[in-house]
Amino acid sequence: MDNLKDFDSDLGLISGSDCHQWDVYPKHDETEKMENKKFFTTVKALPTFKGLLLTFTSPTTRFRRKENKNDRYLKEIEIHNTIHQLSNGINVIIGENGSGKSTLISGIMNDSANYQKNIIKENSIKFDKKIDSQRTKCIKQFQIVDNHNKSDGDVFGKSNNLHKPIDHTNCKNKINNFALSLKKQINEQILVNKITNEIKNLNFLIDVSFEEINTFYVNISTSDEFATIANPHEERLQTINNIMSLVEEEFKNIYYTQYGKEYEKEIDIIQASLNIVKNGIKEKSDDIKLISKIKNSIQNKINDYMTEINKISTESDEQKSKYSQSKNNFISRIKDKIMITQKHEESTLAFPQKISGFTENSVQGFMFKSVAQYHDKNLEDDFFSSMFIDKYNNYERIKKIKTLEEFAESVTRAKIDNLDEYWESNKEKFIQRNCNSKKSIMEIETSMQMGNTLGEMSLVFYKYTTYNNNEWDILIIDQPEDNISNNKINEELIKYFNNLRDKKQIIFVTHNPLLVVNLDVDNVIYLEKLNNQINSKSGCLEDDENKILDIVANKMDGGKETIERRLKIYGKGN
Repeated sequence: MDNLKDFDSDLGLISGSDCHQWDVYPKHDETEKMENKKFFTTVKALPTFKGLLLTFTSPTTRFRRKENKNDRYLKEIEIHNTIHQLSNGINVIIGENGSGKSTLISGIMNDSANYQKNIIKENSIKFDKKIDSQRTKCIKQFQIVDNHNKSDGDVFGKSNNLHKPIDHTNCKNKINNFALSLKKQINEQILVNKITNEIKNLNFLIDVSFEEINTFYVNISTSDEFATIANPHEERLQTINNIMSLVEEEFKNIYYTQYGKEYEKEIDIIQASLNIVKNGIKEKSDDIKLISKIKNSIQNKINDYMTEINKISTESDEQKSKYSQSKNNFISRIKDKIMITQKHEESTLAFPQKISGFTENSVQGFMFKSVAQYHDKNLEDDFFSSMFIDKYNNYERIKKIKTLEEFAESVTRAKIDNLDEYWESNKEKFIQRNCNSKKSIMEIETSMQMGNTLGEMSLVFYKYTTYNNNEWDILIIDQPEDNISNNKINEELIKYFNNLRDKKQIIFVTHNPLLVVNLDVDNVIYLEKLNNQINSKSGCLEDDENKILDIVANKMDGGKETIERRLKIYGKGN
């Protein structure tokens, strides 16, 4: 009786009785006066000593079993004209490797491979009905491992969408923009160096005679770059327009009319502020465009004028014109050098600050969280190490690049003829690697993070699956013990399956005796293949006719020891 000390029940005593009518228990019969009637409890067991022994060694699974109201379950399986009744509770399929256990599971699910269909046909395997696939949850062997490997560590698989995807747009934009600015700066460095070297070798001889010569027409000359004006405002204007479009689309979302009406004032301020910025930048851009338009118009008129003058100009006039053109180009190169150098010296790039990247999804008492590799990290060192060889793997070294050859040498795996290709390739690999995410699950009530190893994540998978069971009636699993230690099977997995004992039907294949004996399954189906024919037996654990406990003891590794630990006396006399 020691096993019942901690049993959560109002039972005060277990005793025998010679009561002939259960409806008057604990009195002998209906003739006795009924006062303070006590109701008896129920036990699920065969009326044998072994049944009683199993009841006392697992009272929580045997006493006061609730009625399972789930009537959508598989009731029987027929193998070679032998009908095996299934429990609307916990059913287990055991047997040696190759005995047909997984084939039986595939047959139940009606998704057998061709060789399995042949086995089913040859062994006359039939099912009492075709199960409703929409109300059946099947976890195949290695499915959890495959999900883990193919879904960035998510044992539930991408299709479940429990771990919400992270929007990496902000991270990608910031890295792309920095990479673009860095490349532009390096090219400016190269240009400054090139112009500097050109000017060192550039000379212009002042010819006093040409300075003093006057032509009979006005000689007008401009530099080659006179009508070419850079517009630094155009790119920013395009970016602001894109931002405003995104903001406009965001605030059109029905969310803001249903749940965010209090933000109406702030939304107007945001849009008005962006509009002020846009108009300011547009005004500056329009000014540049107007100047460019005027200069191009002037240049066209000068070209037309000089074309007409050239028709009547003398050789001396042409020499004077060429001299003036060369002089203007020389002066223009000097001015370009000064402007580009000044602009370059003023430009300082700052690597993006730490970027946030994570999602949280609260479902049925669990928090599913995804965290991007880049989340809240300083990525600068990683970026330069990914883009450049060791000699150039920081910003200060990059600023010393002076030639295109040196630029190509600095970029990992690149050469001059494929510099752009490897620049983009290195950058995309860096972004892709940092956009990988780590997934975790937390039980909200306890605030405990659950599972880092594959075994722990498997336990989380089964806990979530068994605790959230409204969408299915039958749970089918092929080897739930995979990757889970025996201690965790005993402490956790058995508890999760017990949660479903009188709610749903469970059918699973196992090689682990703990999931047969300690779980105290309601029904065992044993398969054995002899001469390519499947032989089968079934029954509850205490079924002596089919010797189910003997099969568990002799056919499962560790079966006998597991039974002895439960019954204490098994093997020492029945």
